[in-house]
Amino acid sequence: MDTRADVVIVSIFGRGAWLAKRLRKTGMQVSWIDLTSCLGSCSSEDWVGPFAFFKPSYALEDAADYFSDNSQYEDVSQGLSVWTASAPLELRGAVAQHQWTSRFGLAGDLDHLKKLNDHSVLEKGVWKNLVSRPIEDNWVFRFLLTADAISVREFKDMLEPMACLPLAASIQHRHSSKDFVNQVQENLRKEDVNVIVSNKLLDLSLHGRFLDGVEIQADRSGVVLGKNFVLCLSSWELDFILSKGVRSVYTSFIEPKWVWTRFRVRFDKGECHRDLPSYIWIVNDEAQDFTRENFMIVESSDRAEDYDVWVRLPCSQRVQRGYHERMAEMIVRNLESRIPASEVSVIEMPMESRKDLSELGPSLFVHYSEADISRDPRTQIRNLYLSQPEVWSQISWLGSLKKDKSILDNLTKWWRTEQQKRGEHLSDRALHPS
Repeated sequence: MDTRADVVIVSIFGRGAWLAKRLRKTGMQVSWIDLTSCLGSCSSEDWVGPFAFFKPSYALEDAADYFSDNSQYEDVSQGLSVWTASAPLELRGAVAQHQWTSRFGLAGDLDHLKKLNDHSVLEKGVWKNLVSRPIEDNWVFRFLLTADAISVREFKDMLEPMACLPLAASIQHRHSSKDFVNQVQENLRKEDVNVIVSNKLLDLSLHGRFLDGVEIQADRSGVVLGKNFVLCLSSWELDFILSKGVRSVYTSFIEPKWVWTRFRVRFDKGECHRDLPSYIWIVNDEAQDFTRENFMIVESSDRAEDYDVWVRLPCSQRVQRGYHERMAEMIVRNLESRIPASEVSVIEMPMESRKDLSELGPSLFVHYSEADISRDPRTQIRNLYLSQPEVWSQISWLGSLKKDKSILDNLTKWWRTEQQKRGEHLSDRALHPS
């Protein structure tokens, strides 16, 4: 009897959970290895990351399974608000059409954004029109395409429509939970997925260009055997856990160019901040790159006066405390200038400024340079599928969902072929008993 799992998924922070459940529903035997504890210090807020859950109509059916970790989700009734230097801009709600018409004279652009609720990319004709516009007229779409795009690319170089974050879709703000990973594990067990929690990855068992098993240290240490494998760790993450594994799996090592970094602020004075949405994006200069202090994602915390502020910083400055201190000053100035009679203080600096790289582990929400991310193929192992930031189109959940659905389709085809072979074999044995 073959004791190998049909699929082994190697995961961190809940990645691949949706895929594991869907594979199990087809009848496949699925093992899910959780290596979260191997990846260094990380707060629950950092697990959740800067992006709310945009829920376009084309992904609602999948969202029900994807968001089944028992976390608390808060509907943001007005949808996404983008606060520019001159005024806030809503993408949904009664005043959205008026804002777009009065400020930009571009009410049609709002219609294009709304269409992204039903389709993940813009129509080619619309795309070409947007790219050809002056920078002051297409900034919303540059913003749209660079906010969660996995690679950093100039808007003028985007010759074909790309996957877009559906800014006009309904959104939910997920509150962080220290039990998030445990909840994911428990839900997978309920789906009859074999969950294995490991505190150390020891080796990858290779046979030629095929992966036979994953050797781990856990309550039941040993080699987890499988017929197919899904790796949910980037080359940067795998290098931190098992450096020799990178050379075995990936054709190249890619370090990100930008990382999302979290500061916690407190409004020490005034009440105006209480009118802030629970989730808002702040842009200072539409003509500049949407990085550093020019683009801040602000979200509420479990305390009314405290907010998390996320900024996209160069990876090269990731552990530079002086750089973080200067960024903290700019965050305070930005918020105080926008919210009257407020006094803002940074009450928690990024974890990156308090720990060294050996304690931190890799950042979870990153962007790569286009030159790095275009390298292909990234693995030469034939029974290994990759579902991690380097191969997603977007950092948000929509990017991982798209990749996982592709893997699901491929493995389902493999499974049907295996079942057909098994049926033919059993039929042959019945006709020709030994």
